[in-house]
Amino acid sequence: MPEPYGENTQQVYRYASKAIDQIRNDSRIIEAIHNFDETTAKKLIREILKDRVKYANEKMLNILEPEERAFRNNVAMGVALFILVLFTFVFWKIFKTFAQKGDTPAVLGSRLRARQHRWAYILLFPAIGSIALWEYYPLARGTVMAFQNYNVRGFSEWVGLGNFASVLFDQEFWFAIWVSFKYGLLSMLFGFCSPIVLAFLLSEVPRGKTLFRTIYYLPAVLSGVIVMLLWRNFYAPEGLLNQLLNLFVHLFNHIPGVHLNEQHSQWLSDPNYALLCCLLPTIWAGMGPGCLIYLAALKTIPDDLYEAADIDGAGIFKKVFYVALPSIRALIIINFIGAVIGVMKNGGQIMLVMTGGGPYTPNGQTEVIGLHIWWEAFGFLRFGAATAMAWILGSMLIGFTVVQLQRLKNMEFKTAEKV
Repeated sequence: MPEPYGENTQQVYRYASKAIDQIRNDSRIIEAIHNFDETTAKKLIREILKDRVKYANEKMLNILEPEERAFRNNVAMGVALFILVLFTFVFWKIFKTFAQKGDTPAVLGSRLRARQHRWAYILLFPAIGSIALWEYYPLARGTVMAFQNYNVRGFSEWVGLGNFASVLFDQEFWFAIWVSFKYGLLSMLFGFCSPIVLAFLLSEVPRGKTLFRTIYYLPAVLSGVIVMLLWRNFYAPEGLLNQLLNLFVHLFNHIPGVHLNEQHSQWLSDPNYALLCCLLPTIWAGMGPGCLIYLAALKTIPDDLYEAADIDGAGIFKKVFYVALPSIRALIIINFIGAVIGVMKNGGQIMLVMTGGGPYTPNGQTEVIGLHIWWEAFGFLRFGAATAMAWILGSMLIGFTVVQLQRLKNMEFKTAEKV
């Protein structure tokens, strides 16, 4: 076949590669091959290829029925209006949250108040200008790009709500959202709780506290790419994980009647374990810095509270759940909300190094939404669609920002008075 040179046709290799990956990981095809059922295997392969061709025609060549296109545009219009109303409400909520009680426009605009705060505004200007330049200007520019078929050479075309209409009915986008949700759930379950547990353990270590803290913090010193490549080799067919498993296999094989096969699994290519395998390095590298923060917070709890708990007959678990955790609740809440937002937005660089988003069955089992947006924007130069995805993702996560701001406003930090 001749090389395709039409618009978006550079993506043809992406869909072909995903089809091959899906065929390779399909359990029905694997079973048919093991049973030497050539007819069933070929039939299943043809079905996958036909589905992939249909999906590629829609994504790559924009082939849609007129009724389907009109329906998608109407849905996109509703979603775009919802996002506009949502962001307007959020900004109003933010200004209302941080507005000082008793302030009136007349007072705020008075010359005396402006003169009193003049140097404060001057000192804040570099920070505000930097945030406006590197945060809000790209945000405004991205708003325009979401309605364009953006071209880096300057030949951008307005497509209206076409990008939103395409994204909202893109199964890969919604599957990436689902993968991010699973990744976030596992990360919060293991990655968020483990530093807290480790901080409690380190606070009770009788000797060698400095040594243990150093050991747990060392992974954070390593470069992120180095950590990913290290763990990628760890999961290789001849990597350390399979070597450890084979050690136990050899030990069990000494038992009469036991004949276990050696493990040469490709863990990152297994759809059942790939996501968890990509999560473990982040927990391993991030546990140390997190636990030191919680450990410092635990040191601020007065000893009087523990002594009162001892007098009341409280055990170790009651001290943890009724004294220690309530005392550092503010820190936990702030970190929790930030961790939820960060997990949903980030993770793409990890998956890119570890798996590239695969394995595909048919969608990427480790292609989180951050990586999916990156592929759309910089892998296939579909900047308009990628920006639309980012706006939809932002509308999903903005509620956490409001909650965080309200928590920060209502939170008070005090120091004990010296007697």
